[in-house]
Amino acid sequence: MAPKPTYEELEQRVKALESTDISELKKLNEMLQKRTEELIALNVLGRKFNLTLSLEQTCAVGLRGMLSAVRPDMAFLFLRKGERLILQNVLPSPARQRLNKIPEHRVGECLCGLVAKKNKPIFSKNVLDDSRCTWEECKKAGVKSFAALPLKSAEENIGVIGLASETFRDFEQQAGFLETLTSQVAASLVNARLFDSVQQELAERKRAEASAHFERERFQTLLQHAPIGILSIDQAGRFTYANPKFTEIFGYDLTDVPDGKTWFRQAYPDLQYRKRVIADWIEDLNAYHPGEKRPRVCDVICKDGGKKVINFMLVSLETGENLVVCEDITERLILEDQLQHAQKMEAVGILAGGVAHDFNNLLQAISGYSQLLMMDKAAGDPDLPRLKAIERSVERAAQLVRQLLLFSRKVVTERRNVNLSQEMGHVVKMLERTIHRMIEIELHAGSQLWAVNADPVQIEQVLLNLGINAAYAMPDGGRLIIQTQNVVMNKIHAQRHIGAPPGKYVLLTVSDTGCGMDKETINHIFEPFFTTKGVGKGTGLGLASVYGIIKGHGGYIYCESSSGQGTTFKIYLPAIGREDASAGPHPLETPPEGGAETILVVDDVPDIRRLASQMLQRFDYTVLTAASGEEAIHLHACRKKPIDLTILDLSMPGIGGNRCLKELLAFNPFAKIMIASGYRDDVMVKKALESGAAGFIGKPYKLTELLNRVRSILGEPDHPPEKIGQS
Repeated sequence: MAPKPTYEELEQRVKALESTDISELKKLNEMLQKRTEELIALNVLGRKFNLTLSLEQTCAVGLRGMLSAVRPDMAFLFLRKGERLILQNVLPSPARQRLNKIPEHRVGECLCGLVAKKNKPIFSKNVLDDSRCTWEECKKAGVKSFAALPLKSAEENIGVIGLASETFRDFEQQAGFLETLTSQVAASLVNARLFDSVQQELAERKRAEASAHFERERFQTLLQHAPIGILSIDQAGRFTYANPKFTEIFGYDLTDVPDGKTWFRQAYPDLQYRKRVIADWIEDLNAYHPGEKRPRVCDVICKDGGKKVINFMLVSLETGENLVVCEDITERLILEDQLQHAQKMEAVGILAGGVAHDFNNLLQAISGYSQLLMMDKAAGDPDLPRLKAIERSVERAAQLVRQLLLFSRKVVTERRNVNLSQEMGHVVKMLERTIHRMIEIELHAGSQLWAVNADPVQIEQVLLNLGINAAYAMPDGGRLIIQTQNVVMNKIHAQRHIGAPPGKYVLLTVSDTGCGMDKETINHIFEPFFTTKGVGKGTGLGLASVYGIIKGHGGYIYCESSSGQGTTFKIYLPAIGREDASAGPHPLETPPEGGAETILVVDDVPDIRRLASQMLQRFDYTVLTAASGEEAIHLHACRKKPIDLTILDLSMPGIGGNRCLKELLAFNPFAKIMIASGYRDDVMVKKALESGAAGFIGKPYKLTELLNRVRSILGEPDHPPEKIGQS
């Protein structure tokens, strides 16, 4: 194709032909005008491209320029991405609706795809007969002629511009102009791509900076509000950062401890301990690699002089710096010790209760048979003093068992509203007659003291035990201080005491100036049979029973002591309303009465069954026995005449006492059943009474007690006994 004449060439030819044929002159004028329009269109398009920056705007300007300069019915612009052509825009806008969805074209397919592959323009005068046009949507939209022109950048294809006409048209006549337009569009697209790339990079950089700023702010916030102390140390051992929690834990800030040397001197004033800590630090530095955690637990002296147990976590960084994380575990260790102690005491209490139950059965047999033997002895019989000695020994043994049961909290308490200050005064009078006079007793009663719901006898026992123990710790004299005061335990304080709810308490404090105890001794003082006294001087049940009494009252007891510094017991009892000083009189025993009723004794221990039978038969009762709950149910079911009273032991193998009770009452709702147990406040006892038991008797029981309980349940005897034996 011959090159187009320039504007100057055309002008010269016009002058040369001014005198020639007029038709040739007109033709040349038309060509000059057309060329002028093309130059104007290119100039206008160039100015518009100069005002555009983004890729989207450049595509739209390029297509509008094509529509303005060439006037096709539709104009398309595709950009190449690998082997695909991605449509960027279609003008005019209604054309997109007519074409429905415009698919992605693949390089080498359809007219636009072929142009992208060959990187040369293609002109089709009639797409209806052109096999290269495989896009049916284009034909359905009424397109008859088409021109596809490559967008090039350094001979590399970056996309395609498509021009469509709804009439038959030869776009090839404007091939040169179209190629010039597309070159200008391509150059602008390259610049737009570069601009978009720069903008995207700037946007990503801004996002990265914003993200980094956010992370820094978040990290700083975490450091400032972290619940653990955080310290950073540079390669030279200087402390470069300490968060607020670090200062809160230790009291030191960076002005107090600017470097490791100062820290070790301040935090570990004891030289030997300091050397050991430094040696551990150096050992860890040599043994651990960067990024590995180095846990250590140390005692640290804080700025205020107090000592705390700290869990340190040290991490070396690749930069040679060290990061130290510290947690104050002092309170946690105290709580763990308290919890372990409480669990141990609970386990020992269960064991003590079991031992007491079995021991009560033995004492019951010894006591019962000795009572039966004494009934048969005359006043001057030489065996009578021996039997009474046995009875006294049984009483002492029973007292030991009661102390075990107090520890295991399996005793019945008779509680009322008590003022501890008044009880304290009563006990002091007894202590003054008991302990030697070199010990001075001081009383400090709190004013307007709140009342507590307590058993006065048991509180008296607590104070006596603590007072006698304190006297033993002061053989050369000293001071015994007993004081009471109202305290309100807040949530934080309550957390230090396992199981203690916040609220009002009356604090009873018993202190002495005696020899004190070491930590190992304190860990065992509440255990049954543990004693620091010599052989034969103590049973080891005094403090165990104190512990059981306080726990049974819903209170808490703590011991503070150190060797040579005396001992302090702090007892917290839940406070209630005003004191009710009235105490009901204890019921007096009435003489035993017999009867002709039938009584069933149910117990798995043969000696207990024989003993109860002999006791009751001695007073004219008809007695049946059963060794288990199953046997008792069978006897009730087989007898034609109902059994008047069943004495049922709760702790038996098989179905046990409680289930037996329920089945007997289900069989006969009017059955009278008295339960017996070595436990006096056991859960099983409470359940039995709630289930319908007529009464309860605790082992070991005396003959008179048994007879009175039986008679109170059965009511008036069928006939008065002819003779009541001597007791």
